[in-house]
Amino acid sequence: MKIQILIAFLFLLGSQAHGIAEDQPPVYSANYWLAVCDAGIAAGDEKLCAGYFQGLIAANDVLDVSVKKPWFCLPDGVTTRQLYEVVKRDIPPQMWTDPFGFHAVIILGKRFPCKRK
Repeated sequence: MKIQILIAFLFLLGSQAHGIAEDQPPVYSANYWLAVCDAGIAAGDEKLCAGYFQGLIAANDVLDVSVKKPWFCLPDGVTTRQLYEVVKRDIPPQMWTDPFGFHAVIILGKRFPCKRK
């Protein structure tokens, strides 16, 4: 049940918002979030991008607490900006129309795997 809630949460993170211009990519897509994060970084305001990654971290923490199977295990001191840079570098262009959160957790899981006990 908790896994289904987390999946629903990720879909909500990427759901289409009302009032988005027709020529903009869907808000769930990597195209959208890469543009949002890059624009925020360029303007010195990374709050929206940081908030997106904080949401992924929070969902990951719920998985860790509830079923002991988080998607990724971050080292101390890693920033949301660093997480964005990792995902931006590793997401292939052919995946830019796909849901950003889906690829982000896979990429972060490969880059920051959890050690099995």
